[in-house]
Amino acid sequence: MVSCQFFDTKKPDEAALLKSELNKINWKKIDHFPTPDSCSHHIDTVNQKICLMEFLQSTLNSKVQNDSLLVWPISLDTLSIVVTIEPSAEVHFKTQFIPLVNDTIEREFQIILDEKLKDFPKIQPAIKQGIKVKTIVKTPIIIPIKK
Repeated sequence: MVSCQFFDTKKPDEAALLKSELNKINWKKIDHFPTPDSCSHHIDTVNQKICLMEFLQSTLNSKVQNDSLLVWPISLDTLSIVVTIEPSAEVHFKTQFIPLVNDTIEREFQIILDEKLKDFPKIQPAIKQGIKVKTIVKTPIIIPIKK
């Protein structure tokens, strides 16, 4: 008996293969956290994350503690800062205010924050599947209130 179909191989469906591979990736987990120079010695992701958060908090607080920022019209001494680390290693900061803060105060503080953080130390971006990816983290900072 001879059959031609015995030698016929099926070509895999590219879309199905791609979908299968994408489903295997855990999109919520990264291989390496963003890394400032002071954290480059950490190998595991838990210590990388802890080191990154400590670095951000201490650096942000020290940069804003240099002097009082402004006459602070609200009773708030801590703010959340959303830190975005781009794949290109650019770092952006955005204040996250409570709803009671008006737009003028928010804009003023953002301008002051941008000025104080323009020479922020370099942070290497996070890595997922060998590719540099954007990361967003939130950290608190203490506001020096001028009275």
